Amino acid sequence: MFQLRYLVINDFPPSIGSLVNLEYLLVLTCHTQVITSKIMRMTKLRYVHITHQAKYDESCYSDTSHTNNIQSLSNIVLYKPSDREMLKRSPHIRKLKCECKPWHGEDGVYQYPDLRFLSQLESVSMTTFYGPHRAEVSFPATVRKLTISGLGLPWEMMSAIGGMPNLEILRLKCGSFVGKKWETKEGEFEKLRFLMMYKLELDEWNVESSEHFPKLQRLVLFECYNLEVVPNEIGDIGTLQFIEIRGWCLKTLVESAVRIEEEQRDMGNEDLRVVSS
Repeated sequence: MFQLRYLVINDFPPSIGSLVNLEYLLVLTCHTQVITSKIMRMTKLRYVHITHQAKYDESCYSDTSHTNNIQSLSNIVLYKPSDREMLKRSPHIRKLKCECKPWHGEDGVYQYPDLRFLSQLESVSMTTFYGPHRAEVSFPATVRKLTISGLGLPWEMMSAIGGMPNLEILRLKCGSFVGKKWETKEGEFEKLRFLMMYKLELDEWNVESSEHFPKLQRLVLFECYNLEVVPNEIGDIGTLQFIEIRGWCLKTLVESAVRIEEEQRDMGNEDLRVVSS
């Protein structure tokens, strides 16, 4: 057991700290798991994947002198500022999946956990069941993949995400943004290749220019049941290859996508495909 590097379990055993060579830990469970200070001190541990909610043990908050080498952490709860401080003990995280709720920051502004201190972070999935809130979000510039759900942000706060310089993949899931109208801005989403919108209450999506998504390759609209049309300007994006419309939606949404495909074909663009189901 001393040389064990890969472990799949259902609960954390009391002896977990003795596995000093452990690198990959998968916990298959339907119960909340508690990450203890012993786990936080395991210097070779790189990947911690927990299939249910995980929270830091109270013992961790009094032991802040050690850092670890965790690179991937899933389903950790960030409910209060002290949880965010514990996350600082894992400065090498590249992939993070977290459940959070907003709190009042030091400046009195309502905010979701500010993750900019994670300078190596590349992939983030953030969800909450405490929205909607008009709360600030902050991610490091290194993030390439972002999934958000339930945050309840107004569309005018999209610039906090659109301005992320390295963002390539964006998934906006149910309740991530609230409001009927989204107007994109020039100079945002400059590297975005993939955009998915899932079950958003969006009626109107205005895109003034194809330069608003200059690198977009794939657009997925999944059960956006109120969205009326795909903006015509989306069809003018030179890199666009697929428009996918999935699940229940308005007939006009499908028709607008098909019309874009036909117009592009008439102009000699055979690369764009529209799929609906």
